[in-house]
Amino acid sequence: MVNVTMFSRGTTEKLTVFDLPKAKARIQLEEATLWVDLVEPTTEETHEILAGFFNFHPLSIEDCENSDIAIPRHPKVDDYGDYIFTIFNTIDSEESADSLLGIDTHSHQLSAFIGKRYLVTFHSKQLEVIERIAVRCMMHDSMLSRGPDYVYHLIIDSIVDDYIPIAEKLDAKLEEIEESVFDSGTNISFNQLLAIKKKIIRLKNQIIQQREMVNRLARGDFDLISEHETFYYRNVYDHLVRMADLMETYRDGINGIVEAYLNLNANRMNQIMKALAVISTIFLPLTFISSIYGMNFEFMPELHWFVGYPLVWILFILVGSTMYFWMKTKGWLRD
Repeated sequence: MVNVTMFSRGTTEKLTVFDLPKAKARIQLEEATLWVDLVEPTTEETHEILAGFFNFHPLSIEDCENSDIAIPRHPKVDDYGDYIFTIFNTIDSEESADSLLGIDTHSHQLSAFIGKRYLVTFHSKQLEVIERIAVRCMMHDSMLSRGPDYVYHLIIDSIVDDYIPIAEKLDAKLEEIEESVFDSGTNISFNQLLAIKKKIIRLKNQIIQQREMVNRLARGDFDLISEHETFYYRNVYDHLVRMADLMETYRDGINGIVEAYLNLNANRMNQIMKALAVISTIFLPLTFISSIYGMNFEFMPELHWFVGYPLVWILFILVGSTMYFWMKTKGWLRD
């Protein structure tokens, strides 16, 4: 599907694919702004518009065509002279009962071509952020009038804003996990904690890659990004810096949880071994006494005593109690 939006002569209007040849001429004559959004396009639409109509470089088109792979490409920005090609990945989440965090995160590649008077966006999945910006452009004519570099800033700024709910969910879930780790009845395993750590590290790496890409746009390295718009890109960069710092905090937090989990398990194991050692120590003299009276000798001094059996039990209880209170006096039974 191809959505075409154009600002010209003070108004924003929707066009069709068949209007593109006229629209290309109008953006030269009227200083209009054209936005072409390709949503899950067919191979024919991709080549007809990207290669045929706009004559983009084959390498950038190849990056767009491979955007439906499981792992999106790294964010980047390439200057082709007449236009800038960028890749910026969205990060969205959905509730998941199978995940310990309660959420699953997914990334989708958003490719964009930023020209002097046009913006072309390409994504193999329907993206809510694009729909939101398209609706805003139709409602406010002034948005597209400020140029494609401003519209692209609105898109990536909205994508970064969507990271905030994910960070809030991560923060809440990490607090729950931290509390459950100290619960003796917890079902959390070490492998689950490591899986959470890997997910947080992956999110952090994605945000850092986005940050460096936006930093290039904010530095004013490209003529197609006006000096005035670089301030807006710098604002997006600052948001990404804060998000990266948050992810670093979460990573430190999960490292602390993992360390606490290991220490807690080691402490529980020590308590178990301590209890077993106490029991073994108490029964050691009792085993010694019972082994003596379990010998099959015919002539033993106490063998034919009438009160021999109860005396042995009294001896067992006396020795066991004495050892227990002696170890308690030494402080060996404290937690």
